[in-house]
Amino acid sequence: LYSYFGTENPNALNCKASTQKILFNVGSRNNITIQNIRFEGANQTAIAGSTLSNLWIDSIEINNCTQGMGFYRLSNANIRYFSVSNCLQNAVYVRSITSPYTNVNIEHFDISNIGLMPGMGSKNQDCDYVGVYAVVYSGLNIRYGRVNECGIDCVKFGGTTNLDVSYNELSGACNVAEDH
Repeated sequence: LYSYFGTENPNALNCKASTQKILFNVGSRNNITIQNIRFEGANQTAIAGSTLSNLWIDSIEINNCTQGMGFYRLSNANIRYFSVSNCLQNAVYVRSITSPYTNVNIEHFDISNIGLMPGMGSKNQDCDYVGVYAVVYSGLNIRYGRVNECGIDCVKFGGTTNLDVSYNELSGACNVAEDH
């Protein structure tokens, strides 16, 4: 492998490569708190979990991942005061569409530069190139956030009842797919 660096001195540059698929795997554990930590460079997902409840994520930063956070069958969760940047697929993914998965709060966030490289959305689903993708059976709040520069949508959401998506600042969508 050869690289051309132009006039730059290669010894003055940093090269980073991830060797981990998932940086923090919550699995199906309950009553978990993740706070005051920075995640950098996951091959797939920085924080992942499936079939869990009572999750509290507070004051974290995620950078350079395929997916920032990914949760299936999540209930009673507070994901707050976080930032996610430079992800290939999406920043926050929550799919909890059936009962009893309810009450997910995603609040006070700053998301930027998500899904800007065509062909890098790995799921080939409607969550590719999206800042926040959340579908919760009942009780979803996406509030007080800022999403800037996404490949397709800044926020996609769904559910049956008690949905509140408000007080968000969204800009720079449809950078990859102009027909949405």
